[in-house]
Amino acid sequence: MSHILPYQFCHEMAVLQDSVRKKPFSEIVAVLQKDLGKPLESVFSSIDPEPIAAASLAQVHRAHLLSENVDVAVKVQYIDIAQRFHGDMATIDLMLRIAGSLFPGFDLGQIITKLNDTVAAELDFRIEASNCDRAAADLKKGGFGSRVVCPQLFWDYTTKRVLVSRFVLNAVKISDRAGIEALGLNASKVASDFFEAIAYQIFTTGFFHGDPHAGNVLVHKLSNGSPQVVLLDFGLCAEMNPTQRREMSDIWTACTTRNSAKLKAISERYNCDDYELFASCFLQHPYSFYSPGKGRLMSKEIQESMRDTVKYKMTEVNTIVSSLPKEYTLVLRSIMATKAINRELGDVVNRPIKMLKYSLKTSHEDIPVLKLKYMMAKAWVMELYSSLVMGLIKWSSPELAASLEGPAFVSG
Repeated sequence: MSHILPYQFCHEMAVLQDSVRKKPFSEIVAVLQKDLGKPLESVFSSIDPEPIAAASLAQVHRAHLLSENVDVAVKVQYIDIAQRFHGDMATIDLMLRIAGSLFPGFDLGQIITKLNDTVAAELDFRIEASNCDRAAADLKKGGFGSRVVCPQLFWDYTTKRVLVSRFVLNAVKISDRAGIEALGLNASKVASDFFEAIAYQIFTTGFFHGDPHAGNVLVHKLSNGSPQVVLLDFGLCAEMNPTQRREMSDIWTACTTRNSAKLKAISERYNCDDYELFASCFLQHPYSFYSPGKGRLMSKEIQESMRDTVKYKMTEVNTIVSSLPKEYTLVLRSIMATKAINRELGDVVNRPIKMLKYSLKTSHEDIPVLKLKYMMAKAWVMELYSSLVMGLIKWSSPELAASLEGPAFVSG
């Protein structure tokens, strides 16, 4: 929910990414024996009864796979989740609608409804496994090599409710900067590789991870001393058709290069008259206030105006997001997850520019290389300005900084 809720709240609740209440091991054993069709001791030489992670749909146990003589992560769906799913989604929808009535503008019910079918697909781990293998092949084709990978799967032991993959040794969450540095790795390099991989998926292949939050991204050190990013949990994925992929690339390129004319044309396709707010949904910070040369940030009156603008924009944001295809909604979710990770790492990378590298190749695939480099350089200067401005705001008005990174400019 880091793409919806304020940063301070999400920071405290981050533990729930992989540490929800665990189920009794007896339930896990029951699912494994029924789905694998054989006693556990004939499949695993050992399995830890304590889960290494527990999330909303399943929990993960470390085990040793006899047939391959390797340590594996065994993801097991909760025994009653299929029966509870529709009731849980109805409860979430009701809660969000009540929140919308109590807090005008905060109505995400339409968005939840739009994503119901997508989330339901997460209940079949065979779909997740296929998504994982496809993403792995795409990343290899994209030249990421060992920098960004997906875990090896063991299909002979993967069912609708069970997924077995190679265990990632000595790994830390990608949001754990101290852990990354303790491994002797550079957080900026790690973040760069991760952001480029997500951008490659969105803008180059169109098939992308829809939930790359910190709990689904691990980092470990290879034997040659290089970092490796491992993407986990491909239950929530989406694929844009070529037309959508081109339009999404146009949107990101226009946002980061401040092409207002292009943004206006695209936003009008979705019956949105406020192209600046449309852009802000994707950038995750106000589009207009950060434009160089406007000099809007120096007076207290302007800062108060910004705060009021943020406060009353939630309804408009919901309208914009509700008008987008569900694939775009998941793009927003993915982009916001990358922003949250970069923020946890201390904003070590110019994330928009890292992603622009890939959107440009699709949105401007026919222009000369020299012009592409010029556009990259120009966008880099603009984003540097934005970063400096945000730093000034955080120093002079922490409350305003928090509101600018809050839910009025976060959606999906």
